[in-house]
Amino acid sequence: MHKLLTLVCMMVIGLNQSAAQSAIDRGIKHLKAGDDFLARFQPAEAQAEYLQAIDIASTIHHDSLYAVSLFGAGQATWYAGNFAHAVDTVNLALSYFEKGKHPYNHPAALRILSNIYDDMGDYVHAFATVRKALEMFEHYDDSQNHILSLIQMGSLYKSIGDMDAALEFYNKAWERNPPVGEYPYRELNHCMGEIYMASNMPDSALFYYHNAQIGNPESKIIRLRIGELYLQTNQPDKAYAQLFPLYQYATQKADIIITMGAMLGLVKIYQVRNEWTQAQTMALTVLSAAEQRGARQYSRDACQLLSRIYEAQGDATKALYYEKRFGRTKDSIISDQLKGQLYSFKQQLGASRQSAAMQSLTDSKRVAQRTVLIILLCAALICFFLVARNKNEKLRFSKIAAELEMKALRAQMNPHFIFNCLTAINHFILNKEEDRASIYLTRFSRLIRMVLNNAGKPVISMEEELDMLRRFLDMEQLRFKDAFEYYIYWDPAIQPSMVQFPSFLLQPFCENAIWHGLMHKEGHGQLDIYFTTENGYLVCTIKDNGVGREKAAALDQRGADKDPSLGLALTTQRLILFNGSNKPEPFTISDIKDDSGHIKGTLVTLRINIKNAYD
Repeated sequence: MHKLLTLVCMMVIGLNQSAAQSAIDRGIKHLKAGDDFLARFQPAEAQAEYLQAIDIASTIHHDSLYAVSLFGAGQATWYAGNFAHAVDTVNLALSYFEKGKHPYNHPAALRILSNIYDDMGDYVHAFATVRKALEMFEHYDDSQNHILSLIQMGSLYKSIGDMDAALEFYNKAWERNPPVGEYPYRELNHCMGEIYMASNMPDSALFYYHNAQIGNPESKIIRLRIGELYLQTNQPDKAYAQLFPLYQYATQKADIIITMGAMLGLVKIYQVRNEWTQAQTMALTVLSAAEQRGARQYSRDACQLLSRIYEAQGDATKALYYEKRFGRTKDSIISDQLKGQLYSFKQQLGASRQSAAMQSLTDSKRVAQRTVLIILLCAALICFFLVARNKNEKLRFSKIAAELEMKALRAQMNPHFIFNCLTAINHFILNKEEDRASIYLTRFSRLIRMVLNNAGKPVISMEEELDMLRRFLDMEQLRFKDAFEYYIYWDPAIQPSMVQFPSFLLQPFCENAIWHGLMHKEGHGQLDIYFTTENGYLVCTIKDNGVGREKAAALDQRGADKDPSLGLALTTQRLILFNGSNKPEPFTISDIKDDSGHIKGTLVTLRINIKNAYD
């Protein structure tokens, strides 16, 4: 009898365990379905799946499944634009994570919570939560969320205008090597683009925005940022072409963040077009939506735009009312408390680095005290120095001679460039284009002053070189009535103010691309200049979408006095002298071909031995 009762009890327990496991499996299935819907930005469908998982977890008292499902439901609520409800839901999930159920989800949930606070304009709580997440990532191996938390901290510093601190955190994120095309890589490029836009460097911003589209070419947030870039660079028609379809799409999908961002951009476009009714209606709509969701930064921006709209319409009372609301909202977002917390955190980081440096110094001293080999090594180095001294003296005099020759070559190039510019000014005058002649002459005089200031220097910084190059290209755009556009990019690891090479080195190559390639092209031309480093060389690529070398040679009928090949030949000699005569060919020129073998432009690749600038 006892044996039979025992057997029956075991069967009942087995049935209960089987039913519980079946319920868990169903809950996990709903959880995964919710994750899939969330990844495709379908928050309503994701929310329905997460709620099913929550109900199952609650019925069987499965805390882990309940917590993870709550976390997913909080993200779906955030995506739907219900920020306050999303904060409450994620905080509830965090209370379970803190009990030790799936602790690795704890810092990830903190990072998401910081993003939600960020969208609400509650930067104080956003900072507190992401700081706690970063502290926890020291003990958890979650590279993706660690990178995203570093990016989030950088964005908070950017929000108060501390661009140096923001870049410091972005660089820490780069050091963790986010995989190309994955979300952390895209988000990091997105934030780098925002930094350069805030620094009024749209070319560099566009470079990072394009990188942010790798892996997700239809990214809505990047389309929004590119629309904002066109607005900032006074191209309202291009901005409208980006923002209006985005606004329509986001409205259909109930993507409130993209919708409000696109609407704010459209309000600015309507202002430029003097379409005040549309601007006013849309700005009030943004303000209402932002206040319903507690998104203070959007309320701030809408109030500022409404103040300007009413001021333009002559309604001083309403303009003042919204200006005051703008000021109060702005102060509530970026408070003294937030600035103090961010400053304190930065100071703590500095103190930690200083302490680590002191410890490293102490360790170095101990190593030095325990070895006598250093003394022997110094003696050997002294002997080597005495032997090599005579050879180094010869090399030094050889370099001095090369520098003198480079100065002579530079002096020959300047008259050639000046002649081309004066010819262009004369052309404007003869065609009675006095305004264009005046603008061109002003730009020309500024450029000549920069060239003369740098003429006596053996090397200048890349920053100074690019400044001169931009002035030259702006002059060429004016001369050829904006027949082409140009973009200048460089690798994030390059600091233009720290890299040095011969002055006015790039101009002849760009002039050659414009005259021989782009000016023969039917349609709009484009010139891309990109810099990277490789084995001690600065590698510069100059790419145009012109007609190619062979066709240019057949079409070009200009006389020798206008041929930029003189400047190009002299520059080639300068580059050979600078790199060293025993170094590889300083530059190569090749045609760009499409899949069918048709020529689509020309590519010039220069290799500049940047180490020589510091010898």
